[in-house]
Amino acid sequence: MNMDGFRWDYVSREKTLKGFPLIAQNGVSAKYVNPIFPANSYPNWYAITTGRYDETHGMIQNYMYDNQTGDHFLMGPHPNASHTHWWTQSEPLWITAEKQGIKTAMYLWDGCQVAFNGIEVTNCVEYHTVSEDQSKADEETRNYSQKILDDFADDKYRLVFLYHEMVDHIGHAFGPNSPTIREAIKGIDEILYDLYDSLAKRKLDKEVNVVIVSDHGMTQLDDFKPIVLEDRVDFDNIEVFLGGGSGAQITPKAGKLDEVYKQLRRVKGIKVYKRDDIPKQFHYKHNSLVLPILVTVDIGYTLRAPIIEGVVYPAQQSQKKPRGGNHGYDINDTDMRGIMYGFGPAFKKNFMAQPLEMVDHYNLFCHLLGINPIPNNGTDSKVREMLVS
Repeated sequence: MNMDGFRWDYVSREKTLKGFPLIAQNGVSAKYVNPIFPANSYPNWYAITTGRYDETHGMIQNYMYDNQTGDHFLMGPHPNASHTHWWTQSEPLWITAEKQGIKTAMYLWDGCQVAFNGIEVTNCVEYHTVSEDQSKADEETRNYSQKILDDFADDKYRLVFLYHEMVDHIGHAFGPNSPTIREAIKGIDEILYDLYDSLAKRKLDKEVNVVIVSDHGMTQLDDFKPIVLEDRVDFDNIEVFLGGGSGAQITPKAGKLDEVYKQLRRVKGIKVYKRDDIPKQFHYKHNSLVLPILVTVDIGYTLRAPIIEGVVYPAQQSQKKPRGGNHGYDINDTDMRGIMYGFGPAFKKNFMAQPLEMVDHYNLFCHLLGINPIPNNGTDSKVREMLVS
């Protein structure tokens, strides 16, 4: 289960939760999980399910542009997110499992709708935009979690993915320090408590292993200073601008790279890299989808781009309404950290693991399923210590 935007310290600061403490006591948890760069959803979803950094797995951002084809990747449920070529640089876990005879179901996990070299997941319920109503969003997650138990009881699948978006949605709208986010945390906690209880009542607790992860954290934007980029950079020199908020990628027009780069270098609150100069520790620059200029935004600032159709993606209208929270900032900032919990017959009990990297999850899944992993960047010893044997 992937809980989008669930920050590493949400559980420890809430004293009335039942589900997370119960799982930690009867299973394992990690102190925290570091995201890969950038600390956004799609890069980290694919790190979770391939064990690779994005310069290898290819899902480098929530928004992408292919200079070779002119195609844009925009987050699901936009139809461009289903264009096959975005997903095929690395084989994801669900395809590896299917190839090795493990029937798999995926609920609301974007990418499950795409065939990989002609292979499809057994059952895919495609992602759709989360309901604005928390009770409805929680009800959907609760219903799917109970359906999954039905499927396991009927031996229909051995691997199931479930995506929950509400915590991220509320974090963006109101911020991670808001009363509203506390209600979202309590909502998913109750779902987990009921899931744990249902497993025992159905006598599946000795057969089913459950892993709960998040893709990144969230930081509060109340005091962040806006950077109005059109006041500092000539957008007539830009062919493609992707992003905003916590980062961006840019393709300048022919012959304008140095001019755009120099203008950006004078802007306070950001760091600017030509593609060849992107730091090695980002594990990023060697992918063909990385554009000529990368912009990262410092904590304390938020980037605003103008509305220019056919140049700026995504449309920036939403930035006129201030957001409460955001992610995508420095992966070493504590606010960007995520979570990992696991319980079931394969896991030790009441075990706290040392900090994990997002790429470590993949090897854990392969151990639990007994399948051969693809070559990956995860550290196998970190996940083995969480297992009974």
